Amino acid sequence: MRRNAPSRGVWLLAALVSGCVVTTVLRPAPGAVVVPQQPNVLFTEVADVRVWAGGAWVGDPPGLADVLTPVHVAFENRSARPLRVSYRDCTLVGRSGFRYAALPPFPTPPPVGAVERTGEVVLADYHPATPVPKGVKPRPVHPRAPPSRFFIAPPYVGWYPGIVVWPHPWHWHVHYAPLYATWQVPLPTHDMLERALPEGVLQPGGRVSGFLYFQRVERESAVTLEVQLVDAESAQPMGVAQLPFLVAH
Repeated sequence: MRRNAPSRGVWLLAALVSGCVVTTVLRPAPGAVVVPQQPNVLFTEVADVRVWAGGAWVGDPPGLADVLTPVHVAFENRSARPLRVSYRDCTLVGRSGFRYAALPPFPTPPPVGAVERTGEVVLADYHPATPVPKGVKPRPVHPRAPPSRFFIAPPYVGWYPGIVVWPHPWHWHVHYAPLYATWQVPLPTHDMLERALPEGVLQPGGRVSGFLYFQRVERESAVTLEVQLVDAESAQPMGVAQLPFLVAH
């Protein structure tokens, strides 16, 4: 365990203010399908689900890419099956072999009896430094890109007013609490919450988009965003979307 963990929040705040850390930027890897007129946005389609990924962070804080790796993603469900949209299904796989899990930006605790125990993600050097807040009163979040034909996951009741809640069981991921604990003050900002990819279920014909927040991948030369596509009702896999990037510093 690292001895200097308590000081990392101070370092993070200083980095955001001074811009003293070199920004990590994701660029399309050779052979990747790039969106016309958007040279840094990749596209793929698997099992009639369209996935886009890439694009620069523009928001509060402006220096977010100096301390994390924000990745904008968008999904369009052209299949006949409801698609689960979940942070646990999105992983950055580094050339080093590390798998970087998406950091859950909300401090919502898992509902009783809804924790799914799984070892599907091997975390890469995450060190909890701040406790998960208890008794947090949600401040309403209004997505900057409102989704269409989308149900919000039940644990987010109170966070997303106006979005219908998924009426079926929703399994919380066992890694969420320790992953949330890795956030450093003053992150995540409310702007980050409103720009974050919502968790929930995308109906056929629907579309949803937002940012995923990963640990900074400054030690990697290349990463691949892997998205496990899963039927929200049956939990059966539909396929794996892979979008490859080079890491520029």
